[in-house]
Amino acid sequence: VDILFVIAGYSISLSLEKIKSNNLFGFISSFYLNGIKNFIPSLAFFTLITSLLISFFSQKNEISLITGITSLFGFSNIYMWRKGINFFDMGIILNPFSHTWGISILAQFFAIYPIYLWYSGFKKKKKNNYNNLNISVFCLVLISLLYFIYFFKSNQTFSFYVMPTRLWEIGIGCLTFSAIKDKNTITKYLQRISPFLPLSIIIFLFFSIKSFSLFATITTVILSSLLFFTFTEGKVFFNFLTSKKLVYLGSISFQIYLWTWGIFTISR
Repeated sequence: VDILFVIAGYSISLSLEKIKSNNLFGFISSFYLNGIKNFIPSLAFFTLITSLLISFFSQKNEISLITGITSLFGFSNIYMWRKGINFFDMGIILNPFSHTWGISILAQFFAIYPIYLWYSGFKKKKKNNYNNLNISVFCLVLISLLYFIYFFKSNQTFSFYVMPTRLWEIGIGCLTFSAIKDKNTITKYLQRISPFLPLSIIIFLFFSIKSFSLFATITTVILSSLLFFTFTEGKVFFNFLTSKKLVYLGSISFQIYLWTWGIFTISR
């Protein structure tokens, strides 16, 4: 999910740049309508079918059902935090909607970021506006990261579930998009790195011990950002990721993400 947040920050910046409207209403409505069309029907269908299915196997579904309902409004992460639900407890594997906390964080970010971008002058495409935007996003990333580090030890449930302590991961994705678009000297240097180097380190970090998890999380996010710089045309990894089968898999990845956990939970 940490990697997903970086990808989301990059992709939202890319999609917002492609919107051609010259007024605030047209800009944000185009983005919101596109998001609703791509995500809400899939999430609603998953929630409805899964809610019906789990009712056949268990009578104690109140927490699961409320998690599913709140996910439709982008607040399942808040509900799980307020209920003090530890995502790594064994009981979580019987809640088919527990994975929607990440979707809710993204929904909350997506609701705010387009408006923030508009008033930053992002659509005017002037260099000063880009610089001011990058500086402000960097400051938000830094504050969010400090919050994450502080609450990681004192209140892990809070640091795990809420948007302010996850903003830094999405923000790094946004800054990555801006840096690649800028094509400065540092960007060109990073593009020379083989993607297999950061990717192999990320895979290694997946197997790190629990006491190492704070460092592993921060490092994984930074390396995920670095991966974007290494995806340049002509490289083997770029050709692999842009193959038709992989692109199709990416286009249905949201549905796969939803249903994999739901099916696993029902089978348990």
